[in-house]
Amino acid sequence: MDNVIWNDHVDLRGKHALLSPSSHFWIKYDPQKLENYIDAMRATIEGTELHEIASMLIRKKIFLPNTSDSLNRFVNDAIAMGMRSEQPLKYSKNIFGTADAISFYNPVLRVHDLKTGKNPANMDQLLIYAALFCLEYGYDPRLLEIELRIYQNSEIRIEKPTGDAMLELMNKIEGGNAINPLIGSAGVSAVPMAARVSQVEGAKADPRNFLLMHAMGPNVAGV
Repeated sequence: MDNVIWNDHVDLRGKHALLSPSSHFWIKYDPQKLENYIDAMRATIEGTELHEIASMLIRKKIFLPNTSDSLNRFVNDAIAMGMRSEQPLKYSKNIFGTADAISFYNPVLRVHDLKTGKNPANMDQLLIYAALFCLEYGYDPRLLEIELRIYQNSEIRIEKPTGDAMLELMNKIEGGNAINPLIGSAGVSAVPMAARVSQVEGAKADPRNFLLMHAMGPNVAGV
């Protein structure tokens, strides 16, 4: 028998530490780099929690006060426009993703994304969601009106891609179906679990693989 009475730590179940043994590279950071890492991880976790709150409010159709806050505007617009929250979009087992909010009332396709980071987000993620929608449901983007929105830093950025640009992206997706599925698994918003899944699956193929620190890049970017 063990010579110790193990603590259950029920309060820690399902939680992830800012500084965990599985992400052990932080032990080599200097104090400033460690502080920056902790701030980034805390912001990532808070972003994940905000997305969960936003999704719940949209599903239950609970409007927030009409302010300039990105969360409030994202939630209120999604409800007013009859959008679905956290909708998976799939082209193949290697190429898929989950849109924060999406709606299609023919011929108008809308994809909205809530970003909690300070640095301006790239619109490419939303372009891919729109392309995945067209591929999965068999629509010609040249016949659609596509509107993409990013809600960030109390601002709304809007882009309306052309049908020809969407066709070009769809062709790239169709030609890239042979990509490593670990890339896709790390790019979703479940932080840090998606990166841990990449590590586990990579280790199954080769026990010498250590992918966690590399997988955290796309994992954080997917929030």
